[in-house]
Amino acid sequence: MLTWRSILRGAITRFIPGVGTFLGVSYFINASRDELTLTSTQLSGFAVLTLCFTAGFIATISVMRPRLHDTARADGRRTFIAGLTSVAALIAMQVLYGAHISREAFQVLAMIASALTTFAVFFPRLRSRMAHLERAENGKLFADVVELAERGPLTDAAMKRRTHMT
Repeated sequence: MLTWRSILRGAITRFIPGVGTFLGVSYFINASRDELTLTSTQLSGFAVLTLCFTAGFIATISVMRPRLHDTARADGRRTFIAGLTSVAALIAMQVLYGAHISREAFQVLAMIASALTTFAVFFPRLRSRMAHLERAENGKLFADVVELAERGPLTDAAMKRRTHMT
């Protein structure tokens, strides 16, 4: 099970830099094109937005924590990718929702975008899915299929009838 320490370490060392990278690059592209300067109001807005993203990430990982496989590593590259994609998801949500929304609604959308992307990135590491993959890697899945085929209701005569039908 993921520890709270690894979740917080992942949020600080991977998720926030992922969000900051996307925000920084997009601001740099816009600033170089339109000659914008970074004001203290914009800087505080970025900080609040980053906190909203991080809150959505931590809340989602906390909910998924009991079901995540031990190899999920909340302080790995998946967390960085979740940070990058959460900003992209927020931009997509803003385009779909409309450009003129309140600051509070934008912050809620940031939490929702972060939660959705975190779930999408960590979904393959849920225990039920990982158990199926581990069984396939260990050859147990093939053994289970062979066992079912051996004790199944299909006899040799039934197999011959089935092959002639296709």
